[in-house]
Amino acid sequence: MTAANQLVSIDIGSHKICTVIARVLADQRIAIDGIGISPSHGFQRGAITSKAHLSSSIKQSLERAKSIAGSLPSLAICSLPQDNLHFVKHTGFIHKPQATPITDTEIQQCFQRSTQLPDVDADTTIIHAIPTHYCVDQTTVKDPRGVSGKSLEITSHLVLTPTPPITTVFGMLKQLKLDPKGILLDLVATGDLLITPEHQHAGAWVLVIGARQTRVGYFSNHTLREATIIPIGGDTVTQDIAHCLAIDTEQAERLKLLFGSVGTSPGKPISVHQPGGNTIVESELLTAIITARIDELVELIRKTNWAESWANTPIYLCGGEIGRAHV
Repeated sequence: MTAANQLVSIDIGSHKICTVIARVLADQRIAIDGIGISPSHGFQRGAITSKAHLSSSIKQSLERAKSIAGSLPSLAICSLPQDNLHFVKHTGFIHKPQATPITDTEIQQCFQRSTQLPDVDADTTIIHAIPTHYCVDQTTVKDPRGVSGKSLEITSHLVLTPTPPITTVFGMLKQLKLDPKGILLDLVATGDLLITPEHQHAGAWVLVIGARQTRVGYFSNHTLREATIIPIGGDTVTQDIAHCLAIDTEQAERLKLLFGSVGTSPGKPISVHQPGGNTIVESELLTAIITARIDELVELIRKTNWAESWANTPIYLCGGEIGRAHV
């Protein structure tokens, strides 16, 4: 029997789909009941290429998780990486005829106004609206609740994504007897999970390296305050290796995972099996190929117009394999 506090989380990626069945305990800890992983088919380059193949991949992942958990809850949340994510800051305002304590209703009304972008159409969905800044009578406050004033401003960090892929995935999940409650940006979940409490308060950066892109975000007080996406990921490095060494993609991926390194080199030749015979690759060359692309990734991150400083701020690095990065 499915527990009332049990839900299923589905992470859809270009290479694999991971399903987790979990429960929220009374002390707010998470209990994992089942995990299922399957190859991802029908989802390439951030777009759905085959509804039938993607649905079959999701179903396989669900069944594997269910076989461990013993049951499959109906409530579901989903992470779906896309190329066309946009991050926007928008401010909502409320003006009152006289100064009175700010109420919960006024906060909610002002927050809703901060999510009402004038140029958003039906083909765009706001998947996250995160309040990051409060002002009462033009004075910044940590919590406006109960503060007396005539005006309230709330600035929210909005995450926007194209609507069609979400609609399609939700339709698939409903056909699989699930009740999808929303799309979750993996950067938000990762930051909340990885960052230690002291760094959550003081501020920290999170870099999530995926197959085709790297998501970068700044968190403080459990809030994603800034974010961007850099179009470089693990697959980018694999393609570099395949091109520079004139080998196939499968062998390039193997080299990256087994022998790839950033900034250091094991110093031993590597034998690569090719159809015409074995090829010897110098480890220094492999290191140089990977390091060049990582240097570009770092430079693009640095060139982003960040409001927050990177100086003396913790950095959490996670995600797909780019090589054995020495941090």
